[in-house]
Amino acid sequence: DNTAWHEDHASQPGRRLPEERFDVGGTPWRRAWDSTSTFGLRERALRRDADLLALCSATGGPWDNTCVTTVQGVPSYAWRHLYGDLYLRPSRASAGRVVTRPVLRGLANLAALTRSATWIAPVTSLATHCEPDHLAVGTDWAAVAADLGQAGTTGA
Repeated sequence: DNTAWHEDHASQPGRRLPEERFDVGGTPWRRAWDSTSTFGLRERALRRDADLLALCSATGGPWDNTCVTTVQGVPSYAWRHLYGDLYLRPSRASAGRVVTRPVLRGLANLAALTRSATWIAPVTSLATHCEPDHLAVGTDWAAVAADLGQAGTTGA
């Protein structure tokens, strides 16, 4: 949960999309509002959205929320805060970001106005970070670890 980060960065409010639930083959899914930039999709959708995903990734981090919301037609950045969290006394190394990030964020917002796809994610996550403090909820990770340990010792 990166809510605290977004609260300190007004230009990147971490938009949450309207709650929608779906049943897919008996598994409950919901409309996705965020991602760790790890997702599966059809090749046709990837080809269609490749340039948009590249644009979103150039807007500055964390850009995973930008990808998910922009593709679904929701502008990620509040117009009035496009410059809000940029350091306005740039070094030579960061000077380009002060100029380009607001422009890229504005372009991502405009692109969102032309989109209407829906991304879904399982209610009980099917993927996780492999970090103890960031494991997906709803899975008995101790049991998974025990199974893996068992498989490693039995050659299964």
